[in-house]
Amino acid sequence: MSRLVDLDRLFDQGNGTDVLVNEQTVLLKELQDIHDRSSIDMAQKAKIRWSIEGDENSKYFHGILNKKRSQLTIRGVLVEGDWVDEPALVKDPERSIVYDEIKREVWDCGTNKSPGPGGFTFDFIRRYWKTIDKDVVKAVKEFFVSSNFPPGSNASFITLFPKMQILDGPFILNELISWCKSKKTKAMIFKVDFKKAFDSVRWDFLDDILNKFGFGTKWRGWIQGCLNSAMGSILVNGSPTSEFKFHKGLKQGNPLSPFLFILIMESLHLSFNHILNVGLFKGIQIDNSLTLSHLFYADDAVFIGKWDKSNLITIVNMLKCFFLAPGLKINIHKSKLIGIGIPHEEVISAANFIGCSTLTMPFNYLGVKVGAHSSRSSSWEEVIAKLFSRLSKWKLKTLSIGGRLTLIKSVLSSMPLYHKSIYKVPLGVLNKMESLRRNFFNGVDNKERKLFMIGWKKVLASKNKRGLGAMYGVRGSLDNPGSLSRNSPWSDIIKEAVSLSIKGINFLSYVKKKVGNGEHTCFWEDVWLDDHPLKLSFPRLYALKCDKEVSVAAILIDSSLTGSFRRNSRGGIEEEQYLLLVEKVASVILSNGKDRWTWSLASSGEFSVKSARIHIDDILLPSVGSVTR
Repeated sequence: MSRLVDLDRLFDQGNGTDVLVNEQTVLLKELQDIHDRSSIDMAQKAKIRWSIEGDENSKYFHGILNKKRSQLTIRGVLVEGDWVDEPALVKDPERSIVYDEIKREVWDCGTNKSPGPGGFTFDFIRRYWKTIDKDVVKAVKEFFVSSNFPPGSNASFITLFPKMQILDGPFILNELISWCKSKKTKAMIFKVDFKKAFDSVRWDFLDDILNKFGFGTKWRGWIQGCLNSAMGSILVNGSPTSEFKFHKGLKQGNPLSPFLFILIMESLHLSFNHILNVGLFKGIQIDNSLTLSHLFYADDAVFIGKWDKSNLITIVNMLKCFFLAPGLKINIHKSKLIGIGIPHEEVISAANFIGCSTLTMPFNYLGVKVGAHSSRSSSWEEVIAKLFSRLSKWKLKTLSIGGRLTLIKSVLSSMPLYHKSIYKVPLGVLNKMESLRRNFFNGVDNKERKLFMIGWKKVLASKNKRGLGAMYGVRGSLDNPGSLSRNSPWSDIIKEAVSLSIKGINFLSYVKKKVGNGEHTCFWEDVWLDDHPLKLSFPRLYALKCDKEVSVAAILIDSSLTGSFRRNSRGGIEEEQYLLLVEKVASVILSNGKDRWTWSLASSGEFSVKSARIHIDDILLPSVGSVTR
């Protein structure tokens, strides 16, 4: 920087030369490179995915980092009853397949994620792939031959940080609670807390489970190689201790760990099914063919049954026996008991009997409140509070208008979707959410009143309509499908589709059959040749057909369109339609592939929620007359 200041002084004095200009250019480029690297490092440390250029080194980012450092800093460690806050006493101060498949996996990884212990991100590996590819491929192939990692290649840092807080489970549980209340059925819900679930899995039991599920010896050897070669070190305020070896547990953050843990929980599911079959536990019987007894999601286990003390004893004894096999121990003091249609005193008595805690409805399950009256505004206070916390005053003051827009579009619009995909939101709550978003974008505290620089309609309008493209997050029809009926889960979906068609949005018109062998495409009734069924384009010919559900293959292979007509065409309109239809189908050539549905709103032909959402926004959101600057 001092050299750049000197060069500027020389230029101001009129002493600039080509050599000095070139030197200044080189120095400015180096300064820009340092700034870019610093910005990337800042974004990685802040763990912010929605940032935009210009905000990465703002007060907002520094505020995020300072908050994280404050939360994650370890002030000390309790060692044998003594509080130790001297770092030197806590840690050791003198710490000294095929090619295309491997390449594809490297390219599938995020480029700017936080680096591993080696300090290299996947961006580095991809950029210098031509130089290091042979060494990487050789190392990977060596593992698949020997089932052993080279020393240091399977090491990791263990960071100690406070726990942080995932639709079928909450929906089923909420519907079950409503069903029990309406039928006046006495029931219990037992939420199980496993003590350090991922960290407690025994590797020998995991190997037995893999064997029972039919995995071969070589595959199991690879898994054991991944587990046995794992090394770790504790990060104490950013500094790692000496490495040590693991002897049990699954590494959280490893993409393979959730799948292995699901197999462990599958063994619990099979064990509990056996208990159900022999009659030791009584679940909730919805009808003659459906009985609900338990819900598992990763290490989150919920048992559901009739209110009976013997049911509780069965669950606890079964989990104690299960602990002996995989090593998953129930944390009984943190487990919760909920009673449905049971006096609270009786629930407390039963909880004290087995040593667990109690919960009252409504309660949180997988991040969603269940057992509440979703039509009441009070049931949404927690969601609004979370939304409000993301819009704290310091973020309002430290983000630019572009940063606020990006935050609204990529974070705040999606925050309530998880809840709104299950429950219908009251209109007052929708208005409150919209008010929070509008005020935050315009840099206005909720208690302030001032004129807005940009109209909210212009912010909401899509970019195709000269707006800013901030999705109408709290009023869009996809956000608010309504709660599903207990008797007919699809009824409200059909109602919503009808309500959209009234507004000019017919999603079925964007679904079309792409013909392969033609065996599963109806010639007259499916949309495959035009943008509508042929029966609408050629109604007179369709009326003559005996078999109106005939396939495309049956007609084209026979090379006859009149084969199943009740009679021959009589000229006039019938003859005109017949000749036009013959001309249309003459260019169709069948293949050996299967027929498949395609989605015309996406160039790939594959359905995506994003393409449907954009189409709805383009139709329902307001248009803007002038270009947004």
